[in-house]
Amino acid sequence: MTQISPLAHIESTARIAEEVVIEAGAWIGPGVELKRGAIIQSSATVGRGGVIGQTGPTVVGADCVIGSGAVVYHDVILADGVRIWHNAVIRNHVTIGRGTSIGSLSCIEHHTSIGAGSSVHSLCQVGDYSTIGDAVFIGPGFLSVSDLRLDFRRPQLHETYRGVTIKARARLGGRVFAYPGSVVGVETVVGAGSAIRGELLDGVVYLGDPIRAVRKVRPEERLPDG
Repeated sequence: MTQISPLAHIESTARIAEEVVIEAGAWIGPGVELKRGAIIQSSATVGRGGVIGQTGPTVVGADCVIGSGAVVYHDVILADGVRIWHNAVIRNHVTIGRGTSIGSLSCIEHHTSIGAGSSVHSLCQVGDYSTIGDAVFIGPGFLSVSDLRLDFRRPQLHETYRGVTIKARARLGGRVFAYPGSVVGVETVVGAGSAIRGELLDGVVYLGDPIRAVRKVRPEERLPDG
């Protein structure tokens, strides 16, 4: 059953499917598509900054939940069953795969892709131009950056931004930091508090700063389909 609060703001060009819930104070921007069963909680914003004809679609898939206070910008594609929890921010040009969860107070910066079945915990910041694979676990307090030269207001210093790449089924503990262009391999484990530089091999446990390999990931530690 569709439930739309009279205290929600919905732009006339938004497309709302059946069985959608939109709570009081929610803001649904121009051109936003909410698919069947999506839930937009109180004071959440979806489609921030969208201008018809100038930006791409903002799609919230079936059975998605956008938590109270969260902000989802324009040009964002959320596959079915995505969970964006309270006060998280999803910047523009982001895609998030089926069933992935983004924790409270996390920020996914622009031009980032996250695969299906992944979990990004609370208080994380994923830097722009990053790629995260399927079934990745990222513990609370993760931080990645993509600006190699700290070029703030200094165009003469600019180099192409380089986000982090975290491949399928990797697991990162809490408060891990990733330098620009870092790569984490398939089924790789990074211990809490580590700092990632360069490329980490597939299926290896790493920890520390400077980071070092400790051992290989054991067969029983891998996902059954991995």
